[in-house]
Amino acid sequence: RYGGDETATPVIGPDAMACLMQYNWPGNVRELENSIQRALVLGNGPEIQTNDLPSSVLCPILAESVAGEASSLKDMESQAIKHALQDAHGDRRKAAKKLGIGRTTIYRKLKELGLEKYRARAGKT
Repeated sequence: RYGGDETATPVIGPDAMACLMQYNWPGNVRELENSIQRALVLGNGPEIQTNDLPSSVLCPILAESVAGEASSLKDMESQAIKHALQDAHGDRRKAAKKLGIGRTTIYRKLKELGLEKYRARAGKT
């Protein structure tokens, strides 16, 4: 629970707020409430950052941001995994969690996409 300080008032960072505002919210208020609770539980502090948000909220935004770069679903998947690995500082387990997929799935996807040797920390492949 955001660093264990139960008295801290949670705040939504400006980038995270922009993501929340752009999302369609098909689940309405209940989905929003669950997303905020999840971000607070999994986040690192009282301020919710973009990388604390569920992947379901980020995927449309991520797809938009890489649309110019990605020409296929495979390319978009590759970009999403690279982005998650960068946010997780190369930690594949954390990246999988951010993407909402299992640990074994990210390893399989890295192999399928030819990204096994991708090093997010150094920004190299």
